[in-house]
Amino acid sequence: MGKFKKAIDKARETEAAPPEPAAEPVAPTPPAAAPLLVPDASVPSGKPADKMPVQRRGGKRSDPNYKQIGCYVPVDLYRRVKARAALEDIDVSDVVAELLQGWVDG
Repeated sequence: MGKFKKAIDKARETEAAPPEPAAEPVAPTPPAAAPLLVPDASVPSGKPADKMPVQRRGGKRSDPNYKQIGCYVPVDLYRRVKARAALEDIDVSDVVAELLQGWVDG
């Protein structure tokens, strides 16, 4: 039995919508590659592009437009949220941000 089986089963039971018909499996397509080379003012313009420093994109953790917060929620709610987010392939932080934005805009 998987670690999250009970949480996933419970999340599935609480959904009000009837299940959608199963679609044929489709091979996932990889996300578009982010540019690896970014011009840098410290690099002379005569230098070949392949010798330029590599700068990789970061996630929300390294994005200055995001701030990490912490809060306490009941264990059952936490498990249901994680299970549903996994089923819908969405980040929990995106769910929380959307709910907080709706509450603030209220």
